[in-house]
Amino acid sequence: AIDCAGDAAAEVLACSEAWESLVDTIMCNVKSAAIVACLANSVGVMVFSIFRMVAVRDITFQDGASRIVTVRAHRIRSSRRLSRVFLTGTDRNDGWYGIRPFSPFVLDLFKEDGSPLEYPVETSFGYIRQEFPSSLVYGNSWMSTSPLHRSGALIALAAIVFTFPPYVHWCFHLAWILFYLGVAISTMVVIRHRQSWVIPTMLCTLRDYRRQLNRKQWVVQRVERGPGRALSVGKLVHMHEAFIQHIRSRHMSYVCSDIVKPLTKAAGCSFAEYVGPDAIQWFVSHFWGSPFKDFVDAIVAHARALAPTGRPAIQGEEAWKAVAYWMSAFSVNPWDIEGEVGADDVQQRSFYLALCAPGCRGTVMVMDPEVMPLRRAWCLFELLLTFALQLHNPAFELHFATGHGLLGWGSLPGGATDIDLARRIGEAATTLDLQDATASTDQDKNMIDDLVQR
Repeated sequence: AIDCAGDAAAEVLACSEAWESLVDTIMCNVKSAAIVACLANSVGVMVFSIFRMVAVRDITFQDGASRIVTVRAHRIRSSRRLSRVFLTGTDRNDGWYGIRPFSPFVLDLFKEDGSPLEYPVETSFGYIRQEFPSSLVYGNSWMSTSPLHRSGALIALAAIVFTFPPYVHWCFHLAWILFYLGVAISTMVVIRHRQSWVIPTMLCTLRDYRRQLNRKQWVVQRVERGPGRALSVGKLVHMHEAFIQHIRSRHMSYVCSDIVKPLTKAAGCSFAEYVGPDAIQWFVSHFWGSPFKDFVDAIVAHARALAPTGRPAIQGEEAWKAVAYWMSAFSVNPWDIEGEVGADDVQQRSFYLALCAPGCRGTVMVMDPEVMPLRRAWCLFELLLTFALQLHNPAFELHFATGHGLLGWGSLPGGATDIDLARRIGEAATTLDLQDATASTDQDKNMIDDLVQR
């Protein structure tokens, strides 16, 4: 009996020691896992904050100031001095800037030294990345804490877990709780960071527009530069409606840089070729600095007025939507500017081939209230060529179009009466001088002056 009792006690002792060994092993593993989770999360917070990119919804220039609107809350904390950020992905405005938070979704944009920008920044693309090490102190704030604070708290949590006595049972349960807490925090941080790395809204709109083109079966059709790259009014209006939330009151330069070029980059062609070109009926001369909406309204007004004598309707659409216009922003290949307008022989340049094509009925000059086309070198040169064509072909027409209709048509269908605008056009016409006209670059101005002298 005594031997049996001793054997039983030995078995109980062995089982107890085995259980304690198992608990000790599990406890050590849980502690290690909890410590690793906290430290990994601490490093992750810092790394994400250093390389965090905030997606830009829009950058606008109004009243002499530029503002960045972000897709999600930027979570950049205010500081006494400007935060330095790098703007990337805008194609033409990349570089270092200074910012100051205005609201959870808006940032004021400045030069690096804090002075206002001397040039307008207008784009719906890009990302901003805060400079290191300020990104650890002022960037990616959450519940009024900086990444540095959160990282320090996680390191302290790892230290607390490390100091737990390995054989106290209540520590075992607490370690499990802290382990799951660390995993939960890690998951939450990763999700919040992934939400910050969303793409700009413009990229989503471009994707949706491509899908619309596929549904309409508007496919890329490559043609030689010149009269075969005109764009129908229906396709122009369709594009404007698809991007109207981004375009708003912006001008043609924005449309070309943020819509036309991103769409056509992969194909390396003009926008007209990208959506399907048409043969020219009218050549358009206009100022790129006017609101694009006014430009579209003027072309639509002209097409509606000329639709009865234009091409018949296609696939049941209204006749005016089939009228085709050659417009430099949509008819010129932006990926081969040298080949389009850089030829030594002016007669081989894209705009000249279109303007002098047999199918071109005339020139439409889109007028704005400031009559800017009569002060721009390119527009005056196109006007000069129009007058030259009229000498050889009296049927070649010249129309002045506005969003309200055609000037000089009076009470005729599609006509518009604007006495003030007509007076300004007359005043500008009496003082026309190509030498005083301006161009976007000195190279364009010198080239046009040289062509006129020839």
